[in-house]
Amino acid sequence: MTRRGEWQPWLRDAELSLADARRNLRDGAWRVVCITGQLAVEMAAKAVIAAFAEPRWTHDPGEQLRSVLLARSDTELDAAFGPSSRAALEQLAQEASEAALWHGRATYGQRTEDGSRLAAAEVCTEEAARELLGRAERAVGAAVRLRLP
Repeated sequence: MTRRGEWQPWLRDAELSLADARRNLRDGAWRVVCITGQLAVEMAAKAVIAAFAEPRWTHDPGEQLRSVLLARSDTELDAAFGPSSRAALEQLAQEASEAALWHGRATYGQRTEDGSRLAAAEVCTEEAARELLGRAERAVGAAVRLRLP
């Protein structure tokens, strides 16, 4: 059973977060790219989850998306999202879990091995920003390509 139309606000927010990440990359605002890139991935995964269930209040929807996948046959997933959709959905769950780590890093910074704290601005490098933007492009692209019910 699907929840028709419940995914639309999530996908819209994912697309807007991706646009924000792209714009801030051009401006060199690496921390903002990390924040909005992570949100784009999170929202794209929640769009897919929302087709079947209420997304949980978490920054890592990967686990819930994996649960949605485990509870459904390939036939049911293909009917809801198009042929051979399981692999794309599993990749989206992985992207969501990996990007989720950046919510805390981009907000609070990160502890180093010696226990000192790096500020979020130091953790959110150009390399990290480009990595998260790539994840966001893949996640939102996957959600858009799926035939959401």
